[in-house]
Amino acid sequence: MEDGALPPPRFGVHGQVVGLEKVADNITAMQIAVEAPPLAFAPGQYVALTLPDQKPRDYSLSWRSTPFLLEFFVRDHKAGGASSFVARRLRVDDEVCFDGPFGTMTVDPIHQGPILCVAFSTGIGPIASIAAAIADQQPEADLHLYWGAAEAQELFLLDDIAAALPLNGQLVLCAEDGDPASGIIRPGSPLDAIKADFDTLDGWQAYAAGPPRMVEAAAPLLHSLGLTADAFRADAFFTEQDKQKSPS
Repeated sequence: MEDGALPPPRFGVHGQVVGLEKVADNITAMQIAVEAPPLAFAPGQYVALTLPDQKPRDYSLSWRSTPFLLEFFVRDHKAGGASSFVARRLRVDDEVCFDGPFGTMTVDPIHQGPILCVAFSTGIGPIASIAAAIADQQPEADLHLYWGAAEAQELFLLDDIAAALPLNGQLVLCAEDGDPASGIIRPGSPLDAIKADFDTLDGWQAYAAGPPRMVEAAAPLLHSLGLTADAFRADAFFTEQDKQKSPS
């Protein structure tokens, strides 16, 4: 592939569940071994995954994914569908199939300035993938990753994420139930923290992933701080309930 080109998607790829790890009370790390040949993908991309007896659902690849072993963070929304199936019924050795990879929220190969990464909930999967790829390409990049969740216990694998960042990378954690006295997890959302921490984002590149309402709220805030439209790449995670509410 040429530099900057995305790998072409494959269709009807078979795989097998080889790991199901509870990383938080309501979040499962699902690991799937890929049937040969290995899957080429770019950090930040996703696949359309079909689980046993379920409709296809898009899941983003985590930073721990490899061409032979894919990992996805799946939040149980407790409303049925594929995500609840993962939490309650999926088993190691189950066979799955998928199409992909898809998505254009990938690393900008040209930008050399400071970088802001914003993740909400399981959006940390593709966002940390992008941060890790930038760290490989620019070990001393000025990168700030803001990650938030409704509850502090939903912030997981913190050491792994911190290790994936560039040498001088900053990880800022936020939760609605965060304790300001702890000095570790700030109360509120990542957008609250960004608003407090930055006067300008002129010259920055930004990436954001998570629930649609959070990603949609991020865009006007970042642009109000001087981020240009072409410097913002995002991926909104639509739940099955979100899709049902959307007009056909």
